[in-house]
Amino acid sequence: MLKNLTIKARLIFVVGFLCLMCVAGAIIGLTSLYSANEALKANYEHSLVPAGQLDQVVRLILANQVAVAQAVHAIVHAVARGQ
Repeated sequence: MLKNLTIKARLIFVVGFLCLMCVAGAIIGLTSLYSANEALKANYEHSLVPAGQLDQVVRLILANQVAVAQAVHAIVHAVARGQ
């Protein structure tokens, strides 16, 4: 097929084919980046956000434990003084 074409036509064909391959590669790359971004977003929303909320709950529980311990200590200390 290419044997009947001139060198100029062959070069145009090859350059055009390479440009088409570059465009196809760019489209595939952008599509892959979009899907990877969506996967990371889903991972963030389903894993990291609940972990942050769980951390906040644990911190509040620990703060409550400290407050209860301080109150008990104050009551024991007041009873020991006889007040």
